Amino acid sequence: MTKEKQRSGCFLAHPIRAVVFDLMNTIFQGRRKHRLNLAQIYRREFEVPINMGNLEILKVVDKWAALYAKHNKEWPPDLRIPLLNAEIGRALNPKKFGHLHPRDDVLITLGTQVMTAYQSTGKDWVLRNEVSAALRALREENIPMSLGTNQTVVNVERAFSDHVLGPFFPPSMVFVSEACNIWKPHLAFVETIAERMGLPVADLVYVGNSPSKDAPLVEAGCQVILIDHDGRYRRCLREPAFQERFRVPLAERRLVLTGSIAHVGQLILEAWRRRDV
Repeated sequence: MTKEKQRSGCFLAHPIRAVVFDLMNTIFQGRRKHRLNLAQIYRREFEVPINMGNLEILKVVDKWAALYAKHNKEWPPDLRIPLLNAEIGRALNPKKFGHLHPRDDVLITLGTQVMTAYQSTGKDWVLRNEVSAALRALREENIPMSLGTNQTVVNVERAFSDHVLGPFFPPSMVFVSEACNIWKPHLAFVETIAERMGLPVADLVYVGNSPSKDAPLVEAGCQVILIDHDGRYRRCLREPAFQERFRVPLAERRLVLTGSIAHVGQLILEAWRRRDV
């Protein structure tokens, strides 16, 4: 590694043989028609009083995953997310909704409204020009690229129908948590992708944006690049708890933070070109 590269920060610790991209807020910029966060949407749709309901449940991915794992086999695919939202809504406001059957039409309607309000759809997503340029540059180098996302199957299908993603990510290289039944930040998510790509986990770099969902994947043995396009995660990335948990991979540059997709491209290209050295 040259001193020039060390100073510029344009390197990952290890060579790579493939890259896995997250979808929302990594490749796409999502634009909702409002600024409500998820907790506020639940509070609105399920009429959760300010002094009632543990909204912290919304911040714990494991609780979502546990509910999903418990019920997903019995839930119809097209109702999985609405029913998941309904379960959480019942827990947030048991006084009003606890007596209803989990599949009551009222709960399904509210669960669907939460999903619709919070999740931007493929038509709302913006594929930045600089992201398209970076993907083209990586494709020209014949770098194997796959997509690994917690988005719903429906939203991923819409993204592919509304935007030109096929040349970058063939169908066999698209991994959706809802279909795989494995959700980030569980390490099996990236381990499964590596297995299906026929590579060791250590040969992958995952490009995402979430400090809570994507950064932990480094603990599976892959490298991770976190891109914060607009600074929304700046405060979280600076928190002592984050810095302490990931102190070693950050120092070793197995986990790299950046705000530039051009920098992401430089990191990937440099690591790819070292693979057989």
